[in-house]
Amino acid sequence: MSNIRLTATPGPLVRHIALCGLAGFLVLSAPVLADVTSGKAAFEASDYAKAHSEFLAPAQAGKAGAQYWMGRLFEGGYGVEKDAARAFKWFEKAGDQGHADAQRIVGAFYERGKGISKSRSQAAQWYQRAADGGNAKAMRNLGYIYYFGEGLRRDAKKAAGYFAAAANAGSSRAKFDIGRLYYRGDGVERDLKRAATHFQEAARQGEAKA
Repeated sequence: MSNIRLTATPGPLVRHIALCGLAGFLVLSAPVLADVTSGKAAFEASDYAKAHSEFLAPAQAGKAGAQYWMGRLFEGGYGVEKDAARAFKWFEKAGDQGHADAQRIVGAFYERGKGISKSRSQAAQWYQRAADGGNAKAMRNLGYIYYFGEGLRRDAKKAAGYFAAAANAGSSRAKFDIGRLYYRGDGVERDLKRAATHFQEAARQGEAKA
């Protein structure tokens, strides 16, 4: 007996339901994206009340970008009462979803004890997450934690590595930092020529100390 294969073709009603579902998803998604964009525009125009109203719904819906901006509003007291603890919570929500700059800011909050109990070990963990996501500022901050041994065992060699990574990512301040390590021979072999190169690059980017 031969095997008979039956295939079902979706009928008109099934296709209609599927299309309606897709359309509904697009309708629901579009306003969320639009609110984040319009919220940023309002923030840049210093219309903070509008920015807050635009960011709130997508932030509550779990949109990491909107959560980050809610953190910015509460951190600076833009259109809302300044509240470091609430800012921290919004940044943490965004950071947990992989928002690299939010992760860096959570690290900074932990390092300073801002809105949360001070913990340099927690700061290092959050900086690491942000650095892994390519955030140059977090790389530099992590370099300083390793350099001074605050929250982690001091390791000038690792510090130099993070300063170099941040410099390669375009940070003028990190270029000055790695240049200073080459000048001193701290964590790297002393090399005045490389130090000068880094200082010159930092100076061209406007780093006054360089």
